[in-house]
Amino acid sequence: MNQPQPESGSWGAPAAWAQAGAPVEQPPSIRLAVRLMWVGATVTLIGIVSAFLQVDELKKQIRDSDRTLRPDEVDSYATAVLMFAVVIGSAVIGLWLWMAGTNAQGKMWARTTATVLGALNLASNLVGLALGQQAPITMVINVVNLVLAATILVLLYRPDSNRFYNQNQSSMVPWGSGQPG
Repeated sequence: MNQPQPESGSWGAPAAWAQAGAPVEQPPSIRLAVRLMWVGATVTLIGIVSAFLQVDELKKQIRDSDRTLRPDEVDSYATAVLMFAVVIGSAVIGLWLWMAGTNAQGKMWARTTATVLGALNLASNLVGLALGQQAPITMVINVVNLVLAATILVLLYRPDSNRFYNQNQSSMVPWGSGQPG
């Protein structure tokens, strides 16, 4: 007797397994995208550290922008800029790590959020490069961030990534569906 075979999902697993809530294996594109998100967090940390290493240049730029500032005012402005860099940089690191974790789980909303954040990353780094007047290390960090964001976005939308997100989406049971808890 010929019995019908269960429809296969990606990577040879029966589609019913994914719908029953079994974990869906990450495709290589997602694994790489998640690793690159970790790299993005590391690059952001390097950017924060490099800001502290360039404090003398920062003070020079502040002095050049307003010759009426006293030395203590220049120091205060430089400290404020560095603290701003730490706060914003820490938030960006947190976003990179959050996006890595949630995209690794195949959450569709995480891919959408990563897309919006990636587009903002691309735009801000392009503006930074277009404005120029940056230290060489800052320019390098901007270029690395551009390449990371573009690569990650491509990886998140590859066909195997689409299947991964779709399978993880279909494995979720919505609230109030009448299914036993």
